[in-house]
Amino acid sequence: MQEAGFPDVGTIAWQAMFAPAGTAREVLDVLQKASIQAMQVPAAKKVFAEQNFNIVAHQVGGGGQALAGAGKSPLGARSPKR
Repeated sequence: MQEAGFPDVGTIAWQAMFAPAGTAREVLDVLQKASIQAMQVPAAKKVFAEQNFNIVAHQVGGGGQALAGAGKSPLGARSPKR
């Protein structure tokens, strides 16, 4: 954004993992543990840091509230119609 004349504007991005409804808790726990371990590999941490990513791991099912508004514009009624 700096190149576009907005030096104080940044971006926020988030990623999430989803599983089909009814997936066994044991399976979700294994997937969560493996993904957290993968993000802690030194080479991965280096790449994340170079891209200014902050890794925050949530408990299985803990992100539901945060994701409830996924796909909705933060601009509300001011967002352009598609």
